[in-house]
Amino acid sequence: MTVGDKFTVTGWKRVRAQVGSGHLTGKLVVNQVYAKYQHERLDLSHPRGGSAKYLEGPLYTNYADYYRRLAKQVLDGDLTQAMIDVVESLNTAMSSAAPIEANNLRRSGSPRVFDNGAEVYHRPAWQRRLSEQELRAQRRSRRRR
Repeated sequence: MTVGDKFTVTGWKRVRAQVGSGHLTGKLVVNQVYAKYQHERLDLSHPRGGSAKYLEGPLYTNYADYYRRLAKQVLDGDLTQAMIDVVESLNTAMSSAAPIEANNLRRSGSPRVFDNGAEVYHRPAWQRRLSEQELRAQRRSRRRR
């Protein structure tokens, strides 16, 4: 074992002692009946704004910033809080990118954080999941305008 190898092992032990071990997972759920359809269909027109891939696009655009935020907190702060901040930031970015119909998708993000499988953070969506009947009524009322 070289000095560099020993330092690496010692450094890893320090990180594990400060941060812990296991899996810290952030998740953003957009829970509307049509959320996946709107996300995946690149051929849909969104004349009022927004686009397909409204969750994937912001994630890919901002992932380096999210990694930086998490890495900064590994030794200096609260990694769980950093993950909460990251999923809330992704929710904000998703809200700006989601198609506008009646603002249902934009308000349907529910950020969650899990530490070793246990939910440690869950902010309910501002817009609850609408039933098929509620969505039909919403479409009818927009057509009357």
